[in-house]
Amino acid sequence: MDNATVGATSEIEFASLAQVGVAVEVTPKLVVEVDAVQMGWSVFDQLIITAENPAFTDTLPENYDDALSFRLGVEYDLSDKLVLRGDYVRDTAPGPDETLGPILPDADRNGISVGAGWEFMPCTTLDIGYLIMMFEDRSTNGKSLMGFNGTYKNTAHLFGINISKQL
Repeated sequence: MDNATVGATSEIEFASLAQVGVAVEVTPKLVVEVDAVQMGWSVFDQLIITAENPAFTDTLPENYDDALSFRLGVEYDLSDKLVLRGDYVRDTAPGPDETLGPILPDADRNGISVGAGWEFMPCTTLDIGYLIMMFEDRSTNGKSLMGFNGTYKNTAHLFGINISKQL
């Protein structure tokens, strides 16, 4: 079969976001923050792909729901030059079982992160962090609209490093 290019377009309305949080300085060295985030994913009800060749035009149902997440973070100043951080997040998946698939095998999840910031030169900071996202096993329960029936199991390990300089 020859590879061919087919021009296509699509538009996606992105979710609205409402977030509220509060940070409390428990001691001069310890700050605790709590956040709640509401994502308006219900606007993502379908994905319309319009192709130059009508045979490739398609409408994919998505039927997302709004999703809520909660976060708890702590920051501790170990010294004038070193800050330690930790975080917990509980996040809910917006997509229904019917649209779950290998492209976006989303599920409710818990995340834990740790990190540190080190001012190693005047006004220059090195930040490092690690996040593990532990997704709950999720099954299509035989309802997949695209034929991707199965149970999806995921874990994500994310590492980050940043160097910043204040001018």
